[in-house]
This record gives sequence, structure tokens and C-alpha cells, in this order.
Amino acid sequence: GQMYEKCPRSIAKKAMEHLKNSGIADTAYFGPENEFFVFDSVKIVDTTHCSKYEVDTEEGEWNDDREFTDSYNTGHRPRNKDGYFPVQPIDSLVDIRSEMVQT
Repeated sequence: GQMYEKCPRSIAKKAMEHLKNSGIADTAYFGPENEFFVFDSVKIVDTTHCSKYEVDTEEGEWNDDREFTDSYNTGHRPRNKDGYFPVQPIDSLVDIRSEMVQT
């Protein structure tokens, strides 16, 4: 199929073609940025008098004391603005992030 022009893989492919065609280089290395959010719930309201959204994730610091029915709460949560590329145990979703980036 046709690649989406704004997909990072498409951009990397075009960059490689440009490097080779221009003679700047014949090899370049690109790495994925796996810093992104994974939400458990997203709610959107858009009515004539109200527009809002609400996101929730077990990773949110507001869920420190929440009791989960399908898992246990380790209490490890990145604080507000401290979540830049966290690792386990703070980022309990590291496995799914890695799998998504490698796909």
C-alpha cells in the first residue's frame, strides 16, 4: 500500500533518499522516540454550550490511592511534569511501548 506522508517511517525513508541522491551521505541512523501517552479512557463532550475532554490512565498520579479490580496498585506514579521517559516500575507500560515502537 501507499505510505502516509506524515508517518515517521515515510519521513525517514524520504530523508535517506535525499541523503543518497544529494551525495551528503550514504548511511544515516534514525531511532524511535517512544515517549507517548497510553490512556485507559478518553471522554469527549462537544455540545452547543460545552466542549471538554477527560483522559484517565492507571499511570496518572491522581490514581496513587485507587484500588484496581483487575490488578494491584504499586503506588509508583510519575509526578506531574516528571514523566519524561520513565522506566519500570514507574512506567508499567514499557513492554507495550517497546512492542509498538518496534512494529
